[in-house]
Amino acid sequence: MYTKKATTKTTIRRIQPPAGPEEDVQPVCVRRIPPLFPPHLWNVHLQTLDNEPRTNNLCEAWNHSFQKLIGYHHPSIWTVIDHFRKDHAMVETALYQDSQGQPQRKRVKRATKNIQERLHNLCQDYSGGRKTLAEFLQAVGNCVRWKQKLSAL
Repeated sequence: MYTKKATTKTTIRRIQPPAGPEEDVQPVCVRRIPPLFPPHLWNVHLQTLDNEPRTNNLCEAWNHSFQKLIGYHHPSIWTVIDHFRKDHAMVETALYQDSQGQPQRKRVKRATKNIQERLHNLCQDYSGGRKTLAEFLQAVGNCVRWKQKLSAL
């Protein structure tokens, strides 16, 4: 139900009146309500076409690396400050190396890169009118299923 509420342009909510003692079958009443999250908040079609990230994995990666840098849960404030300084030094080093023409290489799995390329091509085909909406959605579904099969291996 979450997906339906979050992803459709309008949602139908069932309004059930209280049942009377003599009524065996209750009438069904429905009311249209706006979606919980409008499409402009969750639609990533333009990000896919522009080869921009569609998720917040960058933030998750920083959180994971900072947790790894600290090494344990519930550190003191002084430990956190010290590790923020270390993290800042690492960022400064990376920025300096980038300014000297040595950008850090982003490690991307080959399977992920292939999926990204396929999704990008599908979005271009749909935007260019070479695929109908039904063909586009079927191809994206196949692409996602293919990714799940790879991760299961």
